Amino acid sequence: MRVSETPGFILHSRSFSESSSIVDVFTRDYGRIGLVARGARAAKSRWRGLLQPFRQLDFSWSKRSALGTLTGLDMDVGWPELSGTTLYCGLYLNELLMRLSRDEDPDIDLYQAYGRAIHELSALSDPRLALRRFEKQLLQSLGFALPLEYQCHAGQQGEELVKAGHYYTFDPRLGPTRCHGSAGRDVFSGELLLALSIDDYSNPHWLPQMRRLLQAAIKTQLGGRELASQKMLRKLL
Repeated sequence: MRVSETPGFILHSRSFSESSSIVDVFTRDYGRIGLVARGARAAKSRWRGLLQPFRQLDFSWSKRSALGTLTGLDMDVGWPELSGTTLYCGLYLNELLMRLSRDEDPDIDLYQAYGRAIHELSALSDPRLALRRFEKQLLQSLGFALPLEYQCHAGQQGEELVKAGHYYTFDPRLGPTRCHGSAGRDVFSGELLLALSIDDYSNPHWLPQMRRLLQAAIKTQLGGRELASQKMLRKLL
């Protein structure tokens, strides 16, 4: 298979032989793939300095086995440089895609959400907004859209609408269940659940709770494991 000039982002790279690299690429048209960039680390490599994350590149490759071979690379202009806290946020997004996206399974909505998140990380005063939007889109793309608008009763049939003024516990697999108190780390207001259901992140006081809810759902998909980048972000955000 030969592919010419398809857009994508580098998620991760690692050394391969003395002068080459293996790059994991999240592409628009082919999903996540692994490519060998031969000679990429050589002093006179034509790709030296281009194989960087967080910028959209146009990739060409040939593929006969599990790993393809990079044959061409061009950089799209206009992508921001992430640094400091936003750099760690970008690494978190990349680790999410490395762990949860499927090999060679294209998803245009998720691809666009990732590109939007990279731009938002550099432009928004609060990077948490970009992270929460992307986490929710990732769960939806994986087929695990959060049931936020309806209260689900374990062991019973039927659903009730989530209502403002009430409080709910939240199970990522079942959805909200009404409770009678507002205290507790896993208790969320109906207002927050309804806001998250329509991607309303305008109330900054809700963002820490939205983080707990979304990351609990993501942790379920990770089999209970925590990402390395999450530990770093916990110290920063």
